[in-house]
Amino acid sequence: MKAKEKEVPMTKHFFALFLSLCLVSVTLSATVSANSQSDLTIADLVKQNKLRISLTLPKTNEEAPQIVGQPYVVSIEVATDRWFDSGSKIANFSLPHVVMPANNIITTNGSQNIAGTTWSTQTHDITLYPNEAGRYDLPSIEIKVSVNTEHNGSISGVLSTKPVSFDITLPEALEGVENFIVSPEASLTIDGQFDAEQKYALGDAITQTITIKADDIPAMMIPEIQLNEKTLEGISIYHKPAQVFDTSNRGTLTGTRVESFTYIFEKSGDYSLPEQVIYWWNSNTNTLETLEVPASRWTVSTGGVLTSEQADKLFKEFTLNTSTLFKLLIFLIVILVFALLVIKRQKISAFYKTVTHYEKRQLQQNFLTDIAKKDYLSAEKSLYRYAVFINKVHKVKTSTINTQLNLLAFSQDNKQKSLINISSSDAKKLIKHLSHIAKGTVKAPLFIPGEKVRLNG
Repeated sequence: MKAKEKEVPMTKHFFALFLSLCLVSVTLSATVSANSQSDLTIADLVKQNKLRISLTLPKTNEEAPQIVGQPYVVSIEVATDRWFDSGSKIANFSLPHVVMPANNIITTNGSQNIAGTTWSTQTHDITLYPNEAGRYDLPSIEIKVSVNTEHNGSISGVLSTKPVSFDITLPEALEGVENFIVSPEASLTIDGQFDAEQKYALGDAITQTITIKADDIPAMMIPEIQLNEKTLEGISIYHKPAQVFDTSNRGTLTGTRVESFTYIFEKSGDYSLPEQVIYWWNSNTNTLETLEVPASRWTVSTGGVLTSEQADKLFKEFTLNTSTLFKLLIFLIVILVFALLVIKRQKISAFYKTVTHYEKRQLQQNFLTDIAKKDYLSAEKSLYRYAVFINKVHKVKTSTINTQLNLLAFSQDNKQKSLINISSSDAKKLIKHLSHIAKGTVKAPLFIPGEKVRLNG
């Protein structure tokens, strides 16, 4: 009986040891399972055919090749048999001789049925603008992804596309053309034309605004208007900074470029601007077209007196035959009789205006009225005419007041304009100061109270 009592404790001991070993085995198994789950990567999902990536290039052929300046859209699609936890994102990359505007990537979410299973997709359309003909090597592009799996939670990592190449051509019609637009639809409009029939006076100004619009390209791809200022000696040109902006209407991108030029006439004579041509490759018809700014001609006079060039041109237009000479003689007689009839009135009128300084007072009043109305463009013209009148020259020295008036008349910077204020009192002091300068009695510069405006005498 004593021997049996000793066997029972030994049996309990072995049973307890067996349970302990089982618990250790379960723990180790759970640990191994957990480690295997945490080691699952994006690459594993690709190997298990639970995640896919593909890159698609535009389809081209000989009839419709991809050309320089045309948008080239590369599509990258990422698909999973579950869903994206936080989406996918294209990493930054660069490509020589390619323009990539800001926000040139459009991402679209979707789904597709693959072998009876609904897959979630994200498609990234990347728009490139190649600016040279030749072969381009697109490098491997990285995409950051985060996928929600069925048993392993959220898994994040990086996918990469395979490097590919594509060709860009240049149509024969565009060879030698430096700047051009590639678009299915483009237009050019002009606001403010020169009138060849109108006789402009010194100090007059014309503002011409040219607007160019083109579909499927950003505004930065529209070439600027080239202006040769050397051909317009005697005219000051103020070129506002170009307005460049993009708009989208039902998925169609439209780039717009607005150029504005103001021409201020400072010298009499005949002027002209040559025709300007902007080349446009119509991607709908695959033909070369043009957008044109027509040539302009105009004349600036000194107030009704013909210049020597104009008089010479007028004289050459007459054919010196008997009939023409007779008509010319009759014309001169009529002019002489008319002059004799009005000469006394003109002398009285001229004497009155001289004694009362009528023209000078009128010019002064025009300038003061323009300042009071804050019509600074007109004020600039009036000041110019007044200075020309009292100094008997057709050129005004550059001064700070001219710069200030230019800013008030043409600047788009409202903050800068708000810092400038020319009052009626300041304008009167300026007029008085100009008169003293004309007489040679004042050499010191004028400081307008309250403003840092300086006029050099």
